[in-house]
Amino acid sequence: MILCQKIYYKKGEQGIIIVAYDGASTLIIPDNIKGIPVTEIAENAFSEENIKHTNHLEEIIYSEQQYCFIEWQEDIKIEKTNALQKVILPNSIQKIGKSAFSYCSALTQIDLPKYIKIIPERCFSHCIGLKEIKIPESVTDIQKYAFHDCIKLERIYLPNSIFVLGDYVFYNNYCLYEIVLPENILVGMGAFKNCKNLKKVMLQGNTAFLDVFADLEQEVEMHIINMPKEQKGCTEVKLFFPDFEYEYMENYPARQFKQMNYGSGYLYHQCIHNSGIDFTRYDDLFSMAKREETKYIALEIAFNRLQYPYKLREKNEMEYMAFLKQNILFAVKSYLQEIEKLYFLSKLNGIFTSENIDNIIDIAIQQKNVQAISFLTDYKMKHFGITKKSFDL
Repeated sequence: MILCQKIYYKKGEQGIIIVAYDGASTLIIPDNIKGIPVTEIAENAFSEENIKHTNHLEEIIYSEQQYCFIEWQEDIKIEKTNALQKVILPNSIQKIGKSAFSYCSALTQIDLPKYIKIIPERCFSHCIGLKEIKIPESVTDIQKYAFHDCIKLERIYLPNSIFVLGDYVFYNNYCLYEIVLPENILVGMGAFKNCKNLKKVMLQGNTAFLDVFADLEQEVEMHIINMPKEQKGCTEVKLFFPDFEYEYMENYPARQFKQMNYGSGYLYHQCIHNSGIDFTRYDDLFSMAKREETKYIALEIAFNRLQYPYKLREKNEMEYMAFLKQNILFAVKSYLQEIEKLYFLSKLNGIFTSENIDNIIDIAIQQKNVQAISFLTDYKMKHFGITKKSFDL
């Protein structure tokens, strides 16, 4: 009796199709079996949801190292154990079938082939252990529900080759924190629904699908580059959208429910449309944000709009500047560890003054930030001509 990890296959028109696997936690699929190239992964090949339940006398056609290669018969029984953790696929593979890895709950790492073009429907659905995956540059289409319920997926690298993200492709990905979307991509409905930890979104010019982010309830920072050049010459923008909460209140006489929203976040999120961002409405909401949001959230909104003043009207610019002047010490405390933000604050007219510069330097001294201390004392010397303040770290 030969004890080995079993790879089940069948012959297709283009080469070998891997149909199923029964073995240990790590699987390395070869690029050929008996000289015939491995070109395809069948539908449900490794899915823990679909198990055959009839007996069959297996004939080992070929064995190599720890693997046995068995030609597939429709009545083969495979006892799947949810143990598959790591998969390495050869670059000879050109196609992966639907739901090929769905419900592989222990899967944490997979190396995808370089030349596949499609991540098919539900390919990695319910892979609850998967934390990170890199999509090859050859992929143009990630189909619906491909990463549905990958609840631990924190980051995914999307190459510029991708043109389509299907409906609900990242639905219920609670840990997904950041996404960078390629230019000219089409995004299906609900693509990021229930991605409750998604905090950073970067887009490259195309805003035709922005409404997929409108129903996010959490705070989100959206960075859009390659925008059409406007009067000030800006081609990029960074916007901060506060979170919001809501509840449904029952109107007993009318037998109706009314949604009650709390905070300015709901209105900020409503500035996102398929046609783009409503910058006028976004900026006019700042007076509400100052009342209803934390000081830090208001700071993020003001700072981002001043740093990237895309379609920023003068009256709104003045309001943002006034907020920074009134809260400059808080801003310095908040951004002291982000030296580039400190540099930007110093370039704004009237933010660092002879009256507040010593207090600003004191904050850097208290936090023992040598880089900030050096920059701020040099700034004081250059702009106010006063001897550097002595200090002890």
